Amino acid sequence: MNRTAARGEALAARVRAAFPGVAVITAASADLARRDLDLAINGTSLGMNIGDPLPLPLDVVRRTQLVAECVAAVEITPLLAAARDAGRAIHTGVPMLTAQLELLVDFLVGGERSQSDAIVRRSP
Repeated sequence: MNRTAARGEALAARVRAAFPGVAVITAASADLARRDLDLAINGTSLGMNIGDPLPLPLDVVRRTQLVAECVAAVEITPLLAAARDAGRAIHTGVPMLTAQLELLVDFLVGGERSQSDAIVRRSP
C-alpha cells in the first residue's frame, strides 16, 4: 500500500528493477485479490489514528506470510494486530524509522560513522 496508486506503482517499478527475480504487485493490482503473498507493506499513514481503516483487506492479511508497517508512532497498529491475530509474522515501523535516522545522520555528517560515533543506537 502507498498513498496513491501512482506512487505505489512507481515504488513497485523501482523494487522490480532492483530485484528482477521477485514478483512485486501493488494493492491496486487485480492479482492482490487472488494471490498468497510473502510480504505486504503498509506505506501509508493509515494506522496512526484511532478509527483509521485497515490499509489492506483482512482476507489479504490472512494470506500474507509477513505483514510490515511503516507507521512508527503506534508500535502495534490495527493492521499488525490483525496479522498477529491471524498467526502471521509482523514487522513494526520502528526499525524503519531507526534506519532512516541513521541514514540522515550519515548524510548530515558527510559519510558513514564509526560505531563509537553512533548517535542513533540500534535497538537490541
